[in-house]
Amino acid sequence: MLTKDCSRETAERNLSMDGLKRRWLFVLAGFIIMMVLGLFYAWSIFVLPLEQEFGWGRDQTSLTFSLSMIALSAGLVIGGGVVDKKSPGSVASLGAAMIFSGFYLASFTRAPWHLYCSYSLLSGFFAGATYSCVLATAVRWFPDRRGLVSGLLMMGFGLGGMTLGSGASMLIRLLGWRTAFKALGLVAFLVIALLGRLLRNPPGENVLSDGPMRLMEGENAHGGSRDCDWRQAIRSPLFWMVWLWAVANISGGLTAIGHIVPFAVEKGVENNLAVLALGVLSVSNGAGRVVFGYLSDRAGRKTCFVIDAVAMMLAMIILAISLGKLGFAGLAASAVLAGAAYGGVTPQLSSAMACYFGHKHFGANFGLVSTSIVAASLLGPYLSGRLKALTGIYEMSFCFLAAMALASSIIAALFIRDGQPAAGGG
Repeated sequence: MLTKDCSRETAERNLSMDGLKRRWLFVLAGFIIMMVLGLFYAWSIFVLPLEQEFGWGRDQTSLTFSLSMIALSAGLVIGGGVVDKKSPGSVASLGAAMIFSGFYLASFTRAPWHLYCSYSLLSGFFAGATYSCVLATAVRWFPDRRGLVSGLLMMGFGLGGMTLGSGASMLIRLLGWRTAFKALGLVAFLVIALLGRLLRNPPGENVLSDGPMRLMEGENAHGGSRDCDWRQAIRSPLFWMVWLWAVANISGGLTAIGHIVPFAVEKGVENNLAVLALGVLSVSNGAGRVVFGYLSDRAGRKTCFVIDAVAMMLAMIILAISLGKLGFAGLAASAVLAGAAYGGVTPQLSSAMACYFGHKHFGANFGLVSTSIVAASLLGPYLSGRLKALTGIYEMSFCFLAAMALASSIIAALFIRDGQPAAGGG
């Protein structure tokens, strides 16, 4: 027995040393994979070419993006459960193949439903599963820096649409949208399949820690070492408090992204300045993912949840009652606040799910809490568009979203807790 224990201790120590050297390599590989997955945020570059060729309406092309986001959310949920049981490499390889298949089939589109089935449902679903694979793997290696690592990876997802979208747009102009679909699918396959093979889970459901060279057990919502599966998680009131907080703040962020330009122009802001504000929002979105992810590890989750919600509330208030007086200065301030707050939601969700419910079933639990995106898509940009069509103004929507953000800050202050801190973090 003594020999067996000594051998195990030696193996764990060696594995810890090796893991500490390699775990940032997993983050780098994951960041690049997430950038490729971020191409789904660049859907708008295909809208005009498709409408010009087929004469489709904006509602038909817009539905493609909406369906892809719903499919991606479904992939996060279902794929998250698979990630918890299978190796990251196998999940990434399957995701790479299916994403390529969806993009390749999309290049033969002749009717809207072709695009919905190939690009939206097939590629979107497996993009969500791959997203879960990358995030779950990285978080398991970083119990001490969950928020920071989640933020870095999600910044890659946000930057992908902006950086790779520019190259894809040039490809469409040079070779046409059909060739662009095929080329992007091939790039996605090669990057995800090759880098995905580098991903590894920590040994024996344990997680490596900085500081002492030892293995740590994950914390759960009850302060113990037992991990909660998705059935146990959804029976926890804490899970639903986090979910409601996310719905409120994602709703405001998505509305700002989808409506800030036309709203600003209607308020007398020059078009080029309105577009600049959207760029400011995008940059703040990426920065917010890292900043809030880092702060959630250091300042505590309750504090960051409240700060995030208050920032979103202020952004909506500025848009609702002050933009006419403040002009571009108010627009830029609201863009910074809304972008940072929206970007900060997902890394905080990732960190909270790992802290409250453990690492073993992280993929499934994170996927479930990410269904908040679906509800937020309806309560935010869709409802705002409907109210604008009915009333002719946006202010009512922004007041409603400010009230939602205020409610979420109260939820965070009363119900969210920091949980049991990991070594080296908060």
